Amino acid sequence: MTPVSLDTLEELLQRSPRLKSPGLDGLSFEVYRYLFHNHKRTRDLLLQVVQDAQQGLFPPSWLETRTVLLFKKGDKDLLSNWRPLSMINCDAKLFTKLIANRLHKCLDKIINPFQTGFMHHRLISDNGW
Repeated sequence: MTPVSLDTLEELLQRSPRLKSPGLDGLSFEVYRYLFHNHKRTRDLLLQVVQDAQQGLFPPSWLETRTVLLFKKGDKDLLSNWRPLSMINCDAKLFTKLIANRLHKCLDKIINPFQTGFMHHRLISDNGW
């Protein structure tokens, strides 16, 4: 895998959602964006963490999640009316977004053109009936 650059990392941060809940470490994307643009040591550290992850060296914190239940609708006493939501740290989200973006660039070349589900720019109606 091609090593990630500071430009790529900055683009990922800029495209990251605003006002979303952080993971267990409490660091939101807003904090990462601020530190990335204002503190060189933090920027270099984040780049190193992502580059290490590309080599299979993951921080232990990436193995931790916080699962909360969000109420959907109906009777609050029924578990089926609640949806589990697992929150991971934003640095782990950045890495998974990097992988997803790189995979999307080559999916059209390796996935059959008749596969339309969960593919960008493809619709089930493209297959014809």
